[in-house]
Amino acid sequence: MNPGTLLIRADATPEMGSGHVMRCLALAQGWREAGGNVVFAMALSTPAVNRRLAEENCRIVEMSVPAGSSDDIAATREVLRVELPSWVVLDGYHFDSAYREAIGRAGVRCMIVDDNGGPGNFSAELVVNQNVHADAALYPQQGRHTWLLLGPRYAMLRREFADRAGSARKVPDVSRKLLVTMGGSDPNEFAPRLLPSLIEGLDREVEIVVVVGGSASGSNAMKIKASSLPARVRVMQDVRNMAELMVWADLAIAAAGTTCWELCCMGLPSIVVEAAENQRLLARTLDTIGSAVNAGPVQDIDCDALAELTGKLLRDPLRRSELSHRAKKLVDGHGVRRVVTLMTAKLKTRAAEARDCRVLFEWANDPVVRAASFTPDPIPWESHQRWFEGQLGNAGARIFLFEGESGQPVGQVRYQIEGRRATLSVNVDPSLRGQGLGAKVLLLGVEEFFNTTSVDMIDAFVKPSNERSLMLFRTAGFEEKGVSQLRGQDAVWFVLQRWGTSK
Repeated sequence: MNPGTLLIRADATPEMGSGHVMRCLALAQGWREAGGNVVFAMALSTPAVNRRLAEENCRIVEMSVPAGSSDDIAATREVLRVELPSWVVLDGYHFDSAYREAIGRAGVRCMIVDDNGGPGNFSAELVVNQNVHADAALYPQQGRHTWLLLGPRYAMLRREFADRAGSARKVPDVSRKLLVTMGGSDPNEFAPRLLPSLIEGLDREVEIVVVVGGSASGSNAMKIKASSLPARVRVMQDVRNMAELMVWADLAIAAAGTTCWELCCMGLPSIVVEAAENQRLLARTLDTIGSAVNAGPVQDIDCDALAELTGKLLRDPLRRSELSHRAKKLVDGHGVRRVVTLMTAKLKTRAAEARDCRVLFEWANDPVVRAASFTPDPIPWESHQRWFEGQLGNAGARIFLFEGESGQPVGQVRYQIEGRRATLSVNVDPSLRGQGLGAKVLLLGVEEFFNTTSVDMIDAFVKPSNERSLMLFRTAGFEEKGVSQLRGQDAVWFVLQRWGTSK
């Protein structure tokens, strides 16, 4: 089913970089794969960004207004009136509370992509914060019907990275391949400043690739230097094969922007640089949890000292292996799929009611469901009635029903709660299997639960032979803990933790 038009309001300049646009481009790719169209409404951009969007068949509506202004609000609302999108996405630090509220009242479903939270209005239907420091406490004024999609499980990566998610990375004893990238722009011209120290300080066997973004202010200087560089050093600009370069490299030095999630997904050990004030928290949190090494604020970095640190890491396979493992554990590459699934699900969520007793009984006694259950015997109607009545009046239980556009039940997610932990069960109408409903029902059920309870941890148990359910939970972002025992049988144990409770 065509999801319609997605309107993205994001900007790019050499000073602010292109990270907001590029992560929205990842969302755009996922939206187009689902069959929809994408329009970018932009008050600020660069030729390189415009070329990239055109390559992805995204249409650009240029707005000649000051970004983030009242005129911007009026222009964006006019674009909404003309384009009639099914969703509008806002991604930019200059979209303040008044801006978000005005667009949110335009009558179009709204999603905000955010990094920092704050006291202002976040009354969109969805708020995505993909950062390791994301926490519900950052949004004290979220709307009553707003869902918070928090943490790196919602990191939106472009197709080239998502397609390589899960690939094994070999960590050599001695690394000789270094990637340097300061993102889409390098307003501090840090790469040209660092490169001489790397050339002088690293072993002569180390190959260095410096990737200069298409919007980088120092690109001309890098091109000039490139003609006199040693053969082991390459300078590349506005590349389209960044994922391949990350596969090639053994270590990276990068700005601590949205590139961090690409590095994590690829499992590439990295030194990150606080190239802007808004990158500080991410860089320091990644360092704290052992997923990257923080070199500090760009203006305070001693380039010779950073070259020395780089050399040590290139010679330390254990440290690089640890960095790679911790980074890869953060980002599995399925963030875009999850976000698009939630945006396009077209399912209504409600609590189970007495009238649902019969349909849940029929679903539960389906032969496939019974075979997958740890109590496979058929369930008598009288037993089911007693159980269901007890569930409806039980504060330690939640049953969510999901209805299609015609109002018919299509699936359910059930929780048994003990303290701050709950055990989950999920199934869909047997007649609707094979239509991708399981992923939608599970994601909706998880977010509805986290957004309406104080439970921090969800457990799920699956028979080792149930390949379809195993894949369902893996793709949904559950962590596979191993094999445990449930009712005397082997069970693959999955866990999903509310983001922000423990890093």
